[in-house]
Amino acid sequence: MRHLVLPACLLAAAAAPAQNYIETFPFPDGTGTTVKIPLWTPQTGNWVITNKRLVYQSGATFGYITTDRYKGVADFVLDVDVFYGATQNLYYGGLVGRHPGSSATSNFVYCKLQDNAVGGTGAFNSVWMYENPGGANYYAVSPSVKSGTMRLIVKGATAWADLDTNMDGIFEYKGAPRTLTTVGASTGLIGIAGYNATELDNFKYYRGVLLADATTTPKIGTTYKMVFSAPLENGNPTPWLGLCALGRAGIPIPGGTLPLSLDALLVNSFGFGWSGILTSTTPEATLQLPVPNDTGLVGLDFFVAALTLSGGGAASISNDHHVKIVQ
Repeated sequence: MRHLVLPACLLAAAAAPAQNYIETFPFPDGTGTTVKIPLWTPQTGNWVITNKRLVYQSGATFGYITTDRYKGVADFVLDVDVFYGATQNLYYGGLVGRHPGSSATSNFVYCKLQDNAVGGTGAFNSVWMYENPGGANYYAVSPSVKSGTMRLIVKGATAWADLDTNMDGIFEYKGAPRTLTTVGASTGLIGIAGYNATELDNFKYYRGVLLADATTTPKIGTTYKMVFSAPLENGNPTPWLGLCALGRAGIPIPGGTLPLSLDALLVNSFGFGWSGILTSTTPEATLQLPVPNDTGLVGLDFFVAALTLSGGGAASISNDHHVKIVQ
């Protein structure tokens, strides 16, 4: 019955409280100056809407703003589009999770796309992920970029920071996992980080987490595996379903937006057998993809997502996960 319910949902407008969330900041210029940005709270610094983007206004200080929609978030995937400021400077923009609230400057995890030079270079050239306190992971971005989509993944005591330089959903830079020693068991608020007048847009929150099984690759003649996790609904066994598509345009369903396109591959993927029940003893699901030993498949790109179901709609929706078949 689950497979019969979801196709009907795919054609419906979202009707339930979203268990993933997309914020495009469609507010009038100046919102945040004297009128609060709806459903957002600045934790440090001043934030304002400019040209339908969120801009940090407190100069060379560390700024954080969190959404009011969710509290006590443990595991998550967050995305945000980051744009270089109007003039050359040391800029950064990114994401924050497990934030304790108020003006705290520690006990959370955050990532940032940064122009890492005093006075700036004119473009972003590095990615950083910090646990405050605890240290940082870093990688260089070359060639440097004027914009990009940052992704922060936190699952248990591990975090990753990825970068998509052309905002097509394919994260060319995959950050090394970092073990969280201070906030590894924490929960908190989720939101955005900024420094100087960096511009940010299209914040996304995914309650479900879909990751590659690090022991496999999508290679012809092998079985590729992905791991999905999401909260149980009221602690009860919770049905889940995985799907894939050639695109990631987004499909509104009750409970949020499935980050896939409604195409022929998605329809066919209902037959892949990616379904089951998450329980307290089996809190993760493995999606297995047997890849035929066919060189004609090499280079094929597609996207996978998963969700849990409750009450006729989505309870949790995962991030889109890009797969490219290799030889």
